Amino acid sequence: MFWAWQDILQKQEQSEYKNWYDIISFKSAEKEFSYKGWLNINSLPEIKKVNITTERKIGHPYEGDINEGAKKHIFEVTRRWLAPNGDISKGVDGFRLDVADHIGLVFWRDFRKFVRNIQPEAYLVGEI
Repeated sequence: MFWAWQDILQKQEQSEYKNWYDIISFKSAEKEFSYKGWLNINSLPEIKKVNITTERKIGHPYEGDINEGAKKHIFEVTRRWLAPNGDISKGVDGFRLDVADHIGLVFWRDFRKFVRNIQPEAYLVGEI
């Protein structure tokens, strides 16, 4: 299980990662812990979407982004895979981005720029 999610499960409202996900309610005397799962699947907590300016419809792109902390982490992991220890010759050649329509175009534009700044020849393909 992802370390940031484990932190939320343990610390609930005190977790520094609580804004990475779409939490509906934290555990209290009155409420159970609940959150939005990707496609309503509770075993797949969904990263919080932000700054959405167009309708979200499965199979269609939308204008929006994800939580800044989660985005920063994804970019750090991306850098590590593209250029381990700063060496692009030892990195991956690209990424297949599954269910790309479930993440907003603001994120994908920023991701593409980020990847191209590290490895201009990296291959990116989005699956919908």
